[in-house]
Amino acid sequence: MRRTPLVKVNLHNARLRCDLCQQDIFGPEFRCIACPAFAVCLRCQPLAIDEGSPHRTHVFDIIMDERTE
Repeated sequence: MRRTPLVKVNLHNARLRCDLCQQDIFGPEFRCIACPAFAVCLRCQPLAIDEGSPHRTHVFDIIMDERTE
């Protein structure tokens, strides 16, 4: 019987970095609809909508897929 070798798949995508803390994003990604190049992690999301943030009135897409689980 011929076996297929196991392949380790890395679901982490290094291009997903939080624009506030500069750490890799694991878990949900919060992407600003008005500024598509701006994305933050779960921990920094409250800072992104804080009173002093230029994004405070913007709407964020919450992206959860195989890249961020």
